Amino acid sequence: MVRSLTTAALTLTVLLPAAGCTTAPSPDASPAVRMSAGVAERPGNLLRGRATVHTKGDVRGTLYFDLGPPAYFRPPPGDMALEWIESYGTALSIEGGSFLGSRSSSPTLVVRLVIGNDSFTSAPGQCLIAVRTARPEEVRGRFTCRGLRGEGKTIDARGTFSARR
Repeated sequence: MVRSLTTAALTLTVLLPAAGCTTAPSPDASPAVRMSAGVAERPGNLLRGRATVHTKGDVRGTLYFDLGPPAYFRPPPGDMALEWIESYGTALSIEGGSFLGSRSSSPTLVVRLVIGNDSFTSAPGQCLIAVRTARPEEVRGRFTCRGLRGEGKTIDARGTFSARR
């Protein structure tokens, strides 16, 4: 069930923006919008970025990702919904309240790694996320997760991430 929900969520994340669907801006969002290659550039939208993830345990390897749409970041005390995508259904996402410094994963700060048919989602305290740059036009950091559980598999993962306008 988790796999199908994650796959559906990733499919929606990728297909809705491509179909021209958007979410309503927050009441305090700036009305300034400009178009670039068909992507609305609103404050908070990030367009380019990379992530690298090293895994060990039941799934071993090094993965390289490009930032996928949509990617949203508002500096603290805002929020972030960032997703990096690699081919063959592999993705990394970090979602929750934005911050500068280090925080542990929690119910409101989640690291999710999908590798093919396997989905690994952080539990509270399972990951440490360190954000070293948190500006409206850029976010950068790293993360370390221990004992991420998927369907019958367990991995450790660490990596770096960046996203910018």
